[in-house]
Amino acid sequence: MTNKELVEKLKQINSMSELQLFILSLEGRPTEVKRRIGSTMGRKVYCFETDTIYDSIGHAADALGIKFHQNISTAATKGGSTHGYHFKYVV
Repeated sequence: MTNKELVEKLKQINSMSELQLFILSLEGRPTEVKRRIGSTMGRKVYCFETDTIYDSIGHAADALGIKFHQNISTAATKGGSTHGYHFKYVV
């Protein structure tokens, strides 16, 4: 799937449930396709310890070796940390 095809498909998605179904359909596909979705749809997140802005929580989780990206979301939303890292959403 090319970037253009991916962007067109994402534009057709109108709800979170449709997005979840689309992501589930990608199981077994290369991680790079999933990362492109994250950078297109995701919220940027900043990590204080690495002084890095990641395109999405998924990118941050992959880069930092954090298995559950939900932990990053909680840390960014409520403050606190996960796996020794502190995060905040970039506006």
